[in-house]
Amino acid sequence: MKRNSETEDRNLDLLHVFRDELGKASFPFLLTDVLQKTVSRPARRFYISARRAKEIIVGMRAGHDLYMNESKKKMVDEITQRLEEREKESDRPMLHLLEEILDEPAPEFYLKPTSAKVILCKEVQKQKFIQQEQIKTRNERIKQRNEKKRILYRK
Repeated sequence: MKRNSETEDRNLDLLHVFRDELGKASFPFLLTDVLQKTVSRPARRFYISARRAKEIIVGMRAGHDLYMNESKKKMVDEITQRLEEREKESDRPMLHLLEEILDEPAPEFYLKPTSAKVILCKEVQKQKFIQQEQIKTRNERIKQRNEKKRILYRK
């Protein structure tokens, strides 16, 4: 369940930054430029689980070939650099150090603009659906309230 909430956090963070960048853009603008600026902006945290980060780092240290796209490789390199600095100062387990590191602000989202576009489209659709459901529930509550009032006044 935690993985879903981390994904939701990332999506909402990305949407917030995108809307901010969209507000700064002057007309006419290219969506690709706005998306590039969005993914280059700092993120609230590193959006990867501590367990997955540990698996990747342990694999890299063991000399395994790990195939990652350029942005993910860049993220792992940043996390590894911070981890090595912390390991020199502390004797705490790697997983604990990684949890601290991953909760720190990240220098960027480590996404391709095309991936960000897909995530944003899905998130906007989800937000619209949630709003529609909230309106529907609110209207149902109002209708029920009005029906109760009518019954009271008839007696």
